[in-house]
Amino acid sequence: MSKAPRQAAAPPQTSDSKPGRTRLPRDIKVMLVAAFLIAVGFGLVAPVLPQFATTFDVGATAAAVIVSIFAFMRLVFAPAGGALIVKLGERPVYVAGLLIVAASTAACAFAQDYWQLLVFRGLGGAGSVMFTVASMALVVRLAPPESRGRVSGA
Repeated sequence: MSKAPRQAAAPPQTSDSKPGRTRLPRDIKVMLVAAFLIAVGFGLVAPVLPQFATTFDVGATAAAVIVSIFAFMRLVFAPAGGALIVKLGERPVYVAGLLIVAASTAACAFAQDYWQLLVFRGLGGAGSVMFTVASMALVVRLAPPESRGRVSGA
């Protein structure tokens, strides 16, 4: 008695998904929206920061440092961001990072001198690495394995 070969089960689909793609969890969609809003905010704020810095009677180099301090603090704070995730978990670090970036960016608008502006931008870099590293950890944990690359790219 010969049995017919079993066919592989098709991946789960919804009416609005493309063949072979699974729906992303709601948490992932929320993270993508948040990342997009942060990127838009960064794109609006970063170009005007050097010009704003020059209003504090500093030269071009000091004005450029205002942009660079953000990236420098991301680099310096990255190991601590990873340690915070291990200690506190992804979600609290993600939310704290977003709040730090939002608050420090808003504080930049109210800086009274160059050094305040520099500190606020540095804090923003630390918060940025917190939410970036936490979001990647959340993607690994929450996204379906077959969608992780697509989510990371988005």
